[in-house]
Amino acid sequence: MKRVALTLVAVVALVGACFAASHKLAATVRQSSVQGSWYWFQTCSQKTEMGIEVLLDGRSVYRSVFPICKTSKPRQEPPQKLLAFRFKGGRYFEEREIQTHTTDSIEGNIWQAQSEPDALLLGVSFDDGKQILLNTIHIAEIDKPSTSEVDRGIVVKTFTVRQKK
Repeated sequence: MKRVALTLVAVVALVGACFAASHKLAATVRQSSVQGSWYWFQTCSQKTEMGIEVLLDGRSVYRSVFPICKTSKPRQEPPQKLLAFRFKGGRYFEEREIQTHTTDSIEGNIWQAQSEPDALLLGVSFDDGKQILLNTIHIAEIDKPSTSEVDRGIVVKTFTVRQKK
């Protein structure tokens, strides 16, 4: 019964967070056509890079740096860019209540899900080759470091690493 109550509280909190995020996103979409938005793997005159790090129980399992650019007309490059990495299984993913085995290889994927005038929304997912273990969003703010615990013990950090004029 306690587990059901905790799950219900988590669902209500998630719905509330999604509702708040959707209102912010709608306001951002209206502003972005005038101000421009941030896109990853784009180059422009203002040389800016973003760093990303994924930590598993406090230990870094992935780290990368990529160019970002604020523009109202992004250069389209199909297919969508994807950052991919792997780590050893043996952990419990709470969102879907799935226990992985130490023999499993977990693949992590990160992609740009949305652009905003002051942030990148990055999709973050993990799978074991048989099923999706986690699928969520990390808000990567441009002007300050951002940290999200996307599941117990799994932390995504983003930060602007360099701006050249």
